[in-house]
Amino acid sequence: MAAPKVAVVGAGLVGLSTALCISEAFPSCPLSVLAEQFSPNTTGDVAAGMLIPHTYPGTPIHVQKQWFKETFAYLFAISNSAEASEAGIHLVSGWQVFKTPPKDEVPFWSDVVLGFRPMSAAELQKFPQHRWGHAFTTLKCDCPPYLLWLEKRLRANGVQLRTSKVADLWELHSEYDVVVNCTGVGAQQLVGDRELLPTRGQVLQAVRWHIDLQPWASPTPSLTFEALRFLKYISTSQISCERMNLSSLGGDAETTKKPWSVCLDERFGLIHRIRSKQCRLYSLGLGNDDNQFEVSMAKSGCEVHRFDPSIKSAHIQEGRRLWYHRLSVDWRDPNPAIAAHRLHSNTKKLGTILNEFGHQKIDVLKADVESAEWKILENLILEDVIEQIGQLVFEVHIHWPGFEVSGNDSTVVRYWYSLLRELELKDFRLFHTYKDLSKPQMFLKKAAFNASSCYTLSWVNTRWQ
Repeated sequence: MAAPKVAVVGAGLVGLSTALCISEAFPSCPLSVLAEQFSPNTTGDVAAGMLIPHTYPGTPIHVQKQWFKETFAYLFAISNSAEASEAGIHLVSGWQVFKTPPKDEVPFWSDVVLGFRPMSAAELQKFPQHRWGHAFTTLKCDCPPYLLWLEKRLRANGVQLRTSKVADLWELHSEYDVVVNCTGVGAQQLVGDRELLPTRGQVLQAVRWHIDLQPWASPTPSLTFEALRFLKYISTSQISCERMNLSSLGGDAETTKKPWSVCLDERFGLIHRIRSKQCRLYSLGLGNDDNQFEVSMAKSGCEVHRFDPSIKSAHIQEGRRLWYHRLSVDWRDPNPAIAAHRLHSNTKKLGTILNEFGHQKIDVLKADVESAEWKILENLILEDVIEQIGQLVFEVHIHWPGFEVSGNDSTVVRYWYSLLRELELKDFRLFHTYKDLSKPQMFLKKAAFNASSCYTLSWVNTRWQ
């Protein structure tokens, strides 16, 4: 008898956790997770993730305690494992304070968490509007990395993750033998469950639609002032880097045709991840035959993914940890209705690719995308994907505004400058600039300001220590 086919509908914390339990308990069952949205667009992505239970009427306290005890033990084991950082699970200590003493001064979960005790009078003085409280250590689950960690484990178990909106559970009956509904508050629309309500409704996620433009460089808009400010900015290092490229590691980066520079100072994480063979490089390109930088990074121990829509087919360069993907990175995902008619079109946002690949971080992002870099960079900033990147190495083109960048010349340069200042606000610091004198000396289609049409800029994320 064939193993039953199972579908889990919903890709939040409950959906992915349920799917993982099923895949481990019944490994022979074909299993799929179906969801309209995956991380980072789920309710769980904006959840606090603090492991502190509430009391739910209608459920016996001993049952609630058993649930919490098992959950705590499960997450505590992860927090003590080598996967704790990737999964986003860690211990956290603090106080829970009340304006009036609670009905149960010692909650049912007090002997499950660590170090539970009443707050001292001195501690309560820090909260003058509160009369009661207790201190303890519990676990915090940072939901975005935890969701990605769950997805990674599901893929390793052979589970299919499918982006699909399910309008009616009945539509799945012909393909699956078992359907598990984990849609959360979405169950109101899917199955008409009006009794399922969020316990707290204050979680909001504000979507950022545009970057904040910097003030004009002069009292009245002027291309000259904007250009001089921009060129000075990209020509001035913001942080020193004593060790660049890979020659000291035995790689052959010195033979590359372009000045792709990474910072290997001990104070930043890249050199340590190279040594431990745990680093990851994404390379975005368009028909560029120069791959020596990627090869040198792969030889040094990095997992390298090169995205180029012009290659004939996806493949792996044997023995070099170098993957070629026939895929183009853009600032937006394609309209499904349009993409369906373009059989050879394969364009996605970087955040979408990271989600589908199950990659939480990129140690180095290299991009040579022929004037598409400005809108791609804007997307990385607006969707906070930039925070998942350790170092940026971008070739920027300034002989024209760039794909889908509009406005007059002074407005365009102000936009470029504002993008780079956004990087600085994200704690990225420019450590290397290369002015390509082999390219036409053009600035917005004019021979002006002694500018090249092409610069290679390298930043390091100073948060990645």
